[in-house]
Amino acid sequence: MAKAQRSEFEGFEGGDPDESAEIELEEGEGLVDLSSTDDSGADYPVTPRGIYEAELLEMEYGRSQRSNNRMWTTVWELTEEKLQDAKGRAPRQWLHLTFNEGGMPRVKRFLARIKCDDDANLALLNGKFDPQKVADEGILIGARAKLKVGIRRYEGKNRNNVMEVLPPGGEGASTSGGNAFGQL
Repeated sequence: MAKAQRSEFEGFEGGDPDESAEIELEEGEGLVDLSSTDDSGADYPVTPRGIYEAELLEMEYGRSQRSNNRMWTTVWELTEEKLQDAKGRAPRQWLHLTFNEGGMPRVKRFLARIKCDDDANLALLNGKFDPQKVADEGILIGARAKLKVGIRRYEGKNRNNVMEVLPPGGEGASTSGGNAFGQL
């Protein structure tokens, strides 16, 4: 059977898209049979609240659906081995950064706190840049940071939420559990 993948950014909320990204297509025709598919949505694993080391895997430039603001959608892989599933896959977290008046301070903190080997993030803080070009050229891919991960309700289910991006490394870099937020 042939396999098809949807974009990881198409309406996906939290969890690991690898669990549901592949669909089986009938041989030759590429037909999909949805007659026995439950449309209530998949239950994605939720990462416990905490602060985790992470690496930036993907960055896409686009527009928000609700307000049409320019934005980056970033995909982070949590690099702590203890978080891997039985197949050895690390959990991923999504973070959206908007380029509007309210979102610009968050973008600035993001660029100041991530760590790129070539300090490309710091160069962006010192002048004008095209957010689409940064995303399209993958300038920040491979950056490291710590993500403060929380849990929120979305459509009646628990989902992860990246609450803050922090500099990588340092004391307490691998803190998980309920009191992680009190340690900041």
